[in-house]
Amino acid sequence: MANRFARKTGNWNASDVWSDTAGGTAGAEFIPAAGDVAMANSFTVTINVNATCAEIRTDTTGGATAGGGFTLADGVTITAKCYAGTSTAALTFSAGAPAVAYLIGYSEQLNNGPGLTGAVNNAGTGTLYITGNTQSGIGNGNTGSGFSVGTNNASSGTIYFVGSCFGGGLTGYGIRNNAGGVFTVTGHALGGFGSSGYGAINISTGPLTIEGNATGGSGGSANGAQNNGTGTVTVQGNAIGGVGSSALGAINNSTGTVTVTGDAIGGAGVDAYGIYNALAGHVTVQGNAIGGEGSAVVGARNNGTGTITIQGNAIGGAGGVGAHNIAAGTINVWGLAIGNNWPNDSLVQGMVGVHNANNSGMFRIGGMKSGTGGWPGTNVARFFTDATNGVREAYLYKGNQDTLVPLNGDGCDQPTAANVRSGVSYASGSMIGSCIIPPVESVAFGVPVDTSTGTALIDIDSSAINDIVAAVWANAERSITQVSSGGITVASFDQSTAFPLTSIDSGATTVARTGGDNDTLETLSDQLDLTRRRVSIS
Repeated sequence: MANRFARKTGNWNASDVWSDTAGGTAGAEFIPAAGDVAMANSFTVTINVNATCAEIRTDTTGGATAGGGFTLADGVTITAKCYAGTSTAALTFSAGAPAVAYLIGYSEQLNNGPGLTGAVNNAGTGTLYITGNTQSGIGNGNTGSGFSVGTNNASSGTIYFVGSCFGGGLTGYGIRNNAGGVFTVTGHALGGFGSSGYGAINISTGPLTIEGNATGGSGGSANGAQNNGTGTVTVQGNAIGGVGSSALGAINNSTGTVTVTGDAIGGAGVDAYGIYNALAGHVTVQGNAIGGEGSAVVGARNNGTGTITIQGNAIGGAGGVGAHNIAAGTINVWGLAIGNNWPNDSLVQGMVGVHNANNSGMFRIGGMKSGTGGWPGTNVARFFTDATNGVREAYLYKGNQDTLVPLNGDGCDQPTAANVRSGVSYASGSMIGSCIIPPVESVAFGVPVDTSTGTALIDIDSSAINDIVAAVWANAERSITQVSSGGITVASFDQSTAFPLTSIDSGATTVARTGGDNDTLETLSDQLDLTRRRVSIS
């Protein structure tokens, strides 16, 4: 491997541009070839032909002067690793659309610098195709006062990137979409080992697509993917929290939109959420939101007035809830809120599927399910209770995501108050039954009531019955006035020939009956037998 140093600004294939030392004489024999390291040496070299070498650099390797850089021309392919120093990009593509260029190789900005140009920078409106991984600064201690960027889309151009992007050390971005351009990564976005080492960040209005997972790193706040503007970030995979404190899988840090086509999974680090909606933006998780292993590690957390929609289930994890609303925003769960399996599966604490920690916030869920140990899908005391109004606004998705019914009212297939025993509180305390069930001793014998049958008996010798009978016979209107059609009526009944019983009978009429004890006819008296009989009334 030989070092090659630019001695002037010019084309890559020019015979008077390259030397074998930083201050040496240029010659055609020194044009970089496969295995060589090309140093910009403070000059700008245009890669005007397809070229291959081991590395292109803008740092001080081999005694070179830092700065300068390499410019990629339209239609050209460079195959090399790209290392940038403090202030300038190693490789820049600045042509306008429809210009196209290609890089095959790894890229890294070694140290933080104020320029934010990155190791590779698309500065125009053309399209740059890159195959190879990229990483923010880790090489020389990651010193400096600014940021380090692996690959930067500075304008409204397009970058198609095949590989993974890594956040490196302190305050670095693996890739950065800085304006309204399009940035597509076919690979993973991984947070770094240093604080705020992001795998990928979208700064402005442009769309950023990651066709892979977004995973937090080992450093504090080393997020996998971050949306800082009004644009969109799409993670076509999972958003997974890292092992570092607050190392988020993905974060929506402004009013833009983040979509995760897979699951949002909490990590192992403290507060290392799978997905985090910080302000008024919108987040969609097309899979599940699953709490993580670390302390207070949430699958999906809504921290502002925005909305998180989870199209799958919200599932409590070992150390955190599935979905957590801590502000005035809304979380929609199309699936179920499922508690974890504590005290089973060696878990040390119970975690609900969804939790609402703010009286102004709202959850909509498709249903609730306890874990195998009985831990609930929601924390009911906080989910339904409102310190001011008594009942929090909470809804259930019924049938599909477009039909909502209140969880606290009749619309949630709750029975009406008239069908619930009087005084019984139900629907999480929002309704009280009004149906009065009489005691069994007040219901006629054998008649079903409550979970039993009535036990009340009527004594035929009771004074109450006797009083009723006396009152009936004392009434002057006790004669028959009408019988059903075809039966006996006043008009058809001949009182003179049929031995009538009327109120004006002289008592001369004799009435006989057949005796109940196999005797012959007996005279009908006005005395009832004194045998007590039990009568059931239905």
